[in-house]
Amino acid sequence: LEKYCQVVSLENEFMTDYRLVKGAGETARVYFIESCDHARDEFLDCKERLLADPELSDRLVLRTRDSGREVHVPRADLACRAGYFTFDQLCGSALGAADYLAIAQALHVVFVDGVPIMDLNDLDRARRFITLLDALYDNDCVVVIYAATEPEFLFVADKKNNTFSEKARDDKTKKARDEAFAFD
Repeated sequence: LEKYCQVVSLENEFMTDYRLVKGAGETARVYFIESCDHARDEFLDCKERLLADPELSDRLVLRTRDSGREVHVPRADLACRAGYFTFDQLCGSALGAADYLAIAQALHVVFVDGVPIMDLNDLDRARRFITLLDALYDNDCVVVIYAATEPEFLFVADKKNNTFSEKARDDKTKKARDEAFAFD
């Protein structure tokens, strides 16, 4: 194959995921961790600066392009195109890529409050969170997150000590094990 094709390495010194670089967001402060002193206050202060008075906040209803489904934004400021959601509102409900795209295209700043540490029992929420972040980043949105831990530790794929909930079926267990394989 190398004889007939030019090989281009995708792993080089110039490829950096700047979202994960320590200190890259220090001036913007877009990622807040529960265990850090004053993180909750700083997150709320940042939110309040953009979303001002809760009494004046809009309750925004967006519609997806294809199906026309309604997506509710519980707190928004249309003047600065900012919106606030809890993690459960975005990833714990039946929302998908089209819904996240509607949010990303309507808002410039999205606050996500209460991102938990997820494990193999939280695959649906973890997948939704990944889809959400992809949609927001692809549309150049600023994402401000208040989370339980650092980004690289939000999903724990512990195959040795995983215990599946009572409601897990054989197919869910198999899917979870397949998913954990991706984290090797």
